[in-house]
Amino acid sequence: MDECSGLLFVPVVEQCFVAKNSCPGVYAVYYCAPAAMRGVGLAFIVMLLLVLFVAMGFVAGELLLPNLTSISEWFALPHVVAGLTLLAFGNGAPDLVGTYESFKKGEVGLAVGELVGAAFFIVSIVLGSLFILYPFDIVSDTDADVDADTMAVERHNSIVRYLRDVGAFALSVCFVILFLKDGLQRWELWVMVCLYIGYVTCVVSWEWWSGRKVRRLRAEDSLRGLWEEDVRFYPVFHKQSILNALDDSQLGGLQLLDDGALNAHVGIDISDSVWKSYLSKVSLFITKILRYIVPVLSIEEIEDGNEIEDISKWKQMLSSLVISPTLISLVFSPLQGVAGFILCVIASLGSYYIYLQLKSTNSSKFLRLSVTFIGFFAAISFISILSSQVISILTLISDLSQIKQSLVGLTLFALGNSTGDFVSCIIIGKRYPLMALSACIGGPLLNLLLGLGVSGLLTSVQLSLTPSIIICSVGLLINLCVLFSVSITGWSCNRAIGICMVAVWVFGISIAFLIEMLIP
Repeated sequence: MDECSGLLFVPVVEQCFVAKNSCPGVYAVYYCAPAAMRGVGLAFIVMLLLVLFVAMGFVAGELLLPNLTSISEWFALPHVVAGLTLLAFGNGAPDLVGTYESFKKGEVGLAVGELVGAAFFIVSIVLGSLFILYPFDIVSDTDADVDADTMAVERHNSIVRYLRDVGAFALSVCFVILFLKDGLQRWELWVMVCLYIGYVTCVVSWEWWSGRKVRRLRAEDSLRGLWEEDVRFYPVFHKQSILNALDDSQLGGLQLLDDGALNAHVGIDISDSVWKSYLSKVSLFITKILRYIVPVLSIEEIEDGNEIEDISKWKQMLSSLVISPTLISLVFSPLQGVAGFILCVIASLGSYYIYLQLKSTNSSKFLRLSVTFIGFFAAISFISILSSQVISILTLISDLSQIKQSLVGLTLFALGNSTGDFVSCIIIGKRYPLMALSACIGGPLLNLLLGLGVSGLLTSVQLSLTPSIIICSVGLLINLCVLFSVSITGWSCNRAIGICMVAVWVFGISIAFLIEMLIP
């Protein structure tokens, strides 16, 4: 890649030859075009970059997440564990896979810049916009039926959750800056991975303990109410009556949402304009096309073996089961050439056998579950292939503009991967702001710790801080301190805090640009 980065200074007559033989394919699109048409070639490359970002979002949202959801429900994982592991991984897959691909290609500045830039953007712009558009309180009102003790415990739990997540994120950012200051050592990479594992363990343990305490208080409150109301007539009460008196949403550490809540965006004026209706149809069409590449099975189809009556869905299943092994082999298999081709053929034949078994009336649950795992690995492979092309394009843009890769990662790469987070968090935040807040903190936390930790352990590269990354990291810490300041406002996330966070991002990115331009 060093030869490619200096390609702009190679004699024009040799540029095409070097681009074809030593650089990723996107370099040839630009350097092999006639001089008068290079502007058109660059415009095409930029459009391709946008398409790749959209494609990664679709693959993660429509293929990876549904399969991960089915896997988590099959193994009956608690919602807290599933949210912090499988589903968080699904949301952060483009960032995590993109980081790993950057490490493999040696584009370390691009990877670190993307992780820090995405975290800075999500915490500053996404959360700031949420506070501006839909101000809310961390301590929400509880049921009027509960007594003062239960209400106090639930208010305390809400505050502890908020401080726990923001504090863990701030601590992680401090560790990342400290570790990157003199290059990452292997033990430091392990510390990052262990930090995330420790955070997940802490959250799961605390949610279980606090949830049990709230359930006990609510049960006592219900018992007290039943006794005061019915003691004169029913000296003996039944356990079933007490359980029925409890609020179903309090039977676990987290409040569970029904399908309507999780798909709240469906009811947010989708049909209020023609372009939104058109966009919805385009999204549905793209999703159907993707289902021909990667298989997806719902938990109902896995457990009950619901028969697929639509012939087009069987065509999707056949096509996806044949194509998926090829995607997986391209990414995970060390074999290339004829050996790699033979492996793809064998894997596809095995998937075709699974398809034939699925069509039989006595297919087992484990066979149907295997389809979900195939879909999971195929979706990861798909994202990896797309990320590889994105990194090649961003590297070309960095070379042509003579902008450092870390700054490209902080801006283009980070914004491209975070656009989906912005849209989803704002849509969800209109009705469920606390859920959106958790997503905006938990996602970047996973990406920073596991993105750097795991990618660094799997590859051997030297990492270091650049001025732009330092500035954005400091800006990120400032905004995390701003999040702590909600205790002064009575735990209210208001518009003033949101405006302050957006201003910190604009100021930080501007300073990073100026410094990178001034420092050779």
